[in-house]
Amino acid sequence: MLKSILQPPQNNNRNILTNELTQERTVKLVNLLGYVLLTFMAIDYVALLFPPQLLNPTWELNTIGKIIETVFVTLLSFMLIFFRPEKQAIQQGELRILTWLSWLSLILGIICFLFAPLMINNALRINNTNRTNLSVQLTNQRDRVEQVELQLDGLNDTQLENLWRRNNRDSAPNSGTSTTEKKAQLSAQLTSSEQANRQQLQQRLRNRQRSLLKMTFKWVLGTIVAGVTFVSLWKYTDWARAFFQETKQRF
Repeated sequence: MLKSILQPPQNNNRNILTNELTQERTVKLVNLLGYVLLTFMAIDYVALLFPPQLLNPTWELNTIGKIIETVFVTLLSFMLIFFRPEKQAIQQGELRILTWLSWLSLILGIICFLFAPLMINNALRINNTNRTNLSVQLTNQRDRVEQVELQLDGLNDTQLENLWRRNNRDSAPNSGTSTTEKKAQLSAQLTSSEQANRQQLQQRLRNRQRSLLKMTFKWVLGTIVAGVTFVSLWKYTDWARAFFQETKQRF
């Protein structure tokens, strides 16, 4: 009993301690992953932006929205690239790349801030276009109803009777219905159908406006957050720019 107390407990777990070489290679792997992610995102952005349709507000809004929805991958790639532990050796060529990427983060931040008013303007243009299209559709619908009403006045009794029966199949034939009453019923049916279509089109416009407002607010907020993050990234990577200037002066 006394012997078991005096002896330290034995640890049967076999742990492997990493060394400096393992840490160095792990960091290089993290940096490599950052470069790979940034390259993939650059390819995606090129494919997304070409061919450009700069005068199309719908294309501009949706394109910027897709960029903002995937910007977190670009930010992650920057973070992986700039992850440098203490006393890590950086070659002159890579230090030049880090300096360029540092300035690129500032440019991307400014672009993100410019995206916000551009998206708001495009959203307003799209909403105005939708309202104009609705007005045109309602006008055309009203013109068609007026043309049909004019055609009703030109129908003879037989044509009017056949048309009235086709539109009142569920009703029992009523020979006592006068021609004036039949025309009034058909005209009321046209008006009712027009009002139902009008309400459907107006509801569709409201749904589009609600969806447009929600997506625009989401993307504008995303551009602001992304802009602040990119500018902060430029600020906190000043060490790369400083080291690069120091090596230029030294050599």
